[in-house]
Amino acid sequence: MAVSFQHKRGTRAQIASAAAQSQLKVGEIYFMTDEQRPVIATASNAYQSIFSSTMSVSVSGKPANGEIVGCAIFPLACVLTAGNCSAQAITAATASTVFTIKNKTSGSTVGTITFAAGATLATISITSASIAANTMLYIEAPATADAALANIAFVVRA
Repeated sequence: MAVSFQHKRGTRAQIASAAAQSQLKVGEIYFMTDEQRPVIATASNAYQSIFSSTMSVSVSGKPANGEIVGCAIFPLACVLTAGNCSAQAITAATASTVFTIKNKTSGSTVGTITFAAGATLATISITSASIAANTMLYIEAPATADAALANIAFVVRA
């Protein structure tokens, strides 16, 4: 006899609505039908993807002007949030320096990674959160690179 399992399912909007009403059951798996991926309830009002897409990039030394410092294909449809992204440098920037996260498929800007003057930890801003399946994202250095900012690690995760 074959054993089969069926999980609760719904669109991102439906699962988010259930979370907003604290109707999720901790540890229960839900299938997000519009993104074709499973999520798990971490609280009655929160959930996270079981599978995530990640771009992890390190830059040894100083990036060149306008250099594409890293790229990755996100195989699953996803939503980026600033809380899932980070960037840190060993050598601080001398002036405010902004890297751009771009969507190669659409050509649009997805967000920015900003190192304030004297900072080694960046602030992340996401402006276009929905990413379609099989989309390539890349991080581009500013047109004029900072004189000091060097040895940087970036993580973009959905």
